[in-house]
Amino acid sequence: MPRQLSQKITTRQGAEQMTAEIQATQIQGQEHEQEDRISELPDYILMTILDRLEKLRDASGEASSDYTRDELAQSNVSLVEATKSILAHKSQHTINYLSIKFYVRDESIDIVRSVDNAMANREVTRADFTIITERLETSCVYGRLFMTFLDGYTRAFGGLTGLFDMPNVLSACQKLEHLILNRCDAGIGSVLQIEHPQLSQSSIMHCACDRIELNRLPRLTHLTCKSWRPSHDTYPLIFGYVPKLSVLILNSVGSIYHRNIRLSEFLHNVVIVNLDLNFQCRKIWIQPEAPKRLLAHLLRNLRMLRLRFIHEECDLSWTMFFLEAASLLKKIDIQVWDHVCDANEKDLSSEEFQMQREIFKKGSDHLMSWEAHDFKHYNLSKLRIEGFQVEEKLKRYIRQVLKAAVNLKLVALRRSRLCGKCRIYPSSMAYPPNEEQKALIRVQVSDQISSNARIRFFP
Repeated sequence: MPRQLSQKITTRQGAEQMTAEIQATQIQGQEHEQEDRISELPDYILMTILDRLEKLRDASGEASSDYTRDELAQSNVSLVEATKSILAHKSQHTINYLSIKFYVRDESIDIVRSVDNAMANREVTRADFTIITERLETSCVYGRLFMTFLDGYTRAFGGLTGLFDMPNVLSACQKLEHLILNRCDAGIGSVLQIEHPQLSQSSIMHCACDRIELNRLPRLTHLTCKSWRPSHDTYPLIFGYVPKLSVLILNSVGSIYHRNIRLSEFLHNVVIVNLDLNFQCRKIWIQPEAPKRLLAHLLRNLRMLRLRFIHEECDLSWTMFFLEAASLLKKIDIQVWDHVCDANEKDLSSEEFQMQREIFKKGSDHLMSWEAHDFKHYNLSKLRIEGFQVEEKLKRYIRQVLKAAVNLKLVALRRSRLCGKCRIYPSSMAYPPNEEQKALIRVQVSDQISSNARIRFFP
């Protein structure tokens, strides 16, 4: 089957030739419900047709701005008819790669419908859409059309491995406020650039591009970035003009191939209020930093810090650099997790599995450590630790926070939650089982420390 199906008509002659070829292959009088002749052709002839389509695209580059709307419309109609005919072919062979570039026009819904039907009846290993608009002055129309495609044929869009030309798609949806990009990129080595005047919330997940550049998003307030590619040289996100960004959620599996993030470099141009970091029980990919003036400036509005799925072998003292740098921080929420789920390990190669075990060996260089400074913090009111265990490093960490946070009101210690995959409580055996042990821990963590904080245990 073909490696690529796409079309980019560059001359009027080319458009007319393509139209003539398709019309010549169609059965006249479709009112008699006869099948399209292209559908009856063997695979090797279909390959020849597709090769000619690809050559038409590659020989030219970009569509000329001198085209009339009629010429662009005709080229798009030609592509629609070719796509319908070829994907209607009865072959059950797997389509290894299907790539289609088309305009957002009324007739283009037949392309999406044909892909949707193909995915219902045969296996499509990889499918890419490159969606472009004719002009932006009627962008609201394109936005509505695009949503019609999306709502009507969820199988086609759900099976996409690539949705390209995102700047064009986003600019067409001028009123867009919420955007989720899941595995939408131009592949390894690419750069995903995003700018939009109205976008306020966005989630970017499992994108294989080298980095994501948030060029200009004046109304963006909430951003989630999940699972980025490892790199020793670049950070996964580049922040441009995002003046209102206040909630940042980062969630990724860390490995020895991931560059540790220095917040003083990473959060350039950003002042975060709520920071949520999920380490998925793997390597810590945040680099602790001394609270120099730049870091303190970038974290000056931080009120809420959530650190999720920190492996229980990691000492928590490294998190003190947040408290020292963020003078207005009010709440720290930490989740300790003491195992790498077997269900997750099944997805790892033998090399990845071995590297994962090396990271958490006792005394490993990859375990995070930090020498806390002697300082006072006056705004922290609550420390919550889920997955608390009767271990010296956890009790030592609580003592560090009690000493620094002079106005701390509550230390909430909870047992681990049920693992959603293993269906077990990972650290349940290490949680204090009775009131006597809980009382002993209260004495141990607060001994010779002047603090009014309550230490409470929750199931």
